[in-house]
Amino acid sequence: MTMPTRRDITLINPGTPGALNAGGEEPAALSLDRNGVIYDCNKSAEELFGFRHGDLIAHHISLLLPQLSQTEWLQDGSPNPHLTFLCRIGQLFYAIAHDGSQFNSRLFLIDLNNGERPQLRLIIRRAESAQRS
Repeated sequence: MTMPTRRDITLINPGTPGALNAGGEEPAALSLDRNGVIYDCNKSAEELFGFRHGDLIAHHISLLLPQLSQTEWLQDGSPNPHLTFLCRIGQLFYAIAHDGSQFNSRLFLIDLNNGERPQLRLIIRRAESAQRS
């Protein structure tokens, strides 16, 4: 019996953070420091936003998600509770791709705090509902 690989699995609830998208692709993921500066991203993030990995590193997340320009990412060493709440309820955030196109997205914020330095993972999914003009 051969076990399915991650690419073979379609999840029932594709809205789950870290879940595969309907087409079996990884969701876009960005790793952020405590100030919202990107220090890593996956290939899906490059494809979603049209940037190369090196062009995103060391830029603030507001390059991609302008609504987050004034966001305080951590409060008392933990992820901002208001932002966490907005992510949990499925608040739409508008995103801007490299070519200037805008689209609605849903965010999932994951705390990867390892004790030494706070780390956040931001999962970004294109919202099915709307393209912004």
